[in-house]
Amino acid sequence: MPKLLRSSETAGCGATIELDSREVVYVSIAQIGVLVRLWDMKGGLIKTLLSNFFGPKLYNESSVYKNAQTARALSMMFPEQAPYLQFKNPVLAAFANAIWHCSSVAEVCVVLNEAAAKIPQLDDAAEMAALQEAFDAAKNWPPTAMAPSEQKAQKSFELRDSRDILEKLQWELSNLFSRQRHDIKVCQYHAFNCAVTAWHATDWLWQDISQGLRSELQVRSLQDFQDYVRKACPELNLCHQIANGSKHCLLERNPDPTISAVISDGEGYDYGNPVIVEGDTRHMADKVFYDALFWFQAFVRDRNVFSDEPFVPMGDP
Repeated sequence: MPKLLRSSETAGCGATIELDSREVVYVSIAQIGVLVRLWDMKGGLIKTLLSNFFGPKLYNESSVYKNAQTARALSMMFPEQAPYLQFKNPVLAAFANAIWHCSSVAEVCVVLNEAAAKIPQLDDAAEMAALQEAFDAAKNWPPTAMAPSEQKAQKSFELRDSRDILEKLQWELSNLFSRQRHDIKVCQYHAFNCAVTAWHATDWLWQDISQGLRSELQVRSLQDFQDYVRKACPELNLCHQIANGSKHCLLERNPDPTISAVISDGEGYDYGNPVIVEGDTRHMADKVFYDALFWFQAFVRDRNVFSDEPFVPMGDP
């Protein structure tokens, strides 16, 4: 039986489904189109993460009209909605349900790309308008531009708020993943940037959370909030130690002597990797940074920090 691994209609509009074949498919609905990718879950951490952005495209269409036709065709081809897929967005519901009923990635590719040709053209104006509204509701790419008066950050090269800082972190992580392992300097620079950006995203996020949320979290100052974050997310506590220690050369406030950051000098795959050492435990730094990013994304989504606009991670729609 297929499995719904994750989905969202607030922090973006999409779903990740594991088929009976154990292959994983990701579908994303956006104003600029519909994208369906194969997500490689068996190639190790780095390959898995990158496949979310660079994996094989099973369906990729930017025409709203064609996607509306395909969504209507899929809803007619698969009228029985899977009980685990309760989506309000009709386009996401149609695509996800069709994927759910496919037994393999190959079948997904054929079904999605040939669906519209099997159904007469969409001529119901009301239905077309409803599907157009669904695309307009999927404002998960690109992020809606803020007017200058709405931009809160100052002297930041037009970065707006914590959402842009988290996109910056994801961009830096992508650079860290795609580096040449023998290039130690590049590894050092990207790991340094990831640690600094991850930790100082707390400064930006503090400016974005409402007074009501601050009261709910019982935090009155940036320091209170950062203390809360360090307790809630151990990976960000590591980032705090590394970021401030590297930025200021020495960490003078609350230093933890058990935490250090090194570059592995083993053989083969164990050469040239950024590692955070915590006592007797060695953490792969890229996983620490990605776990920190996931924590931020969940916090922004679950706490409804941006009620007017959904949070958007960087990548394809």
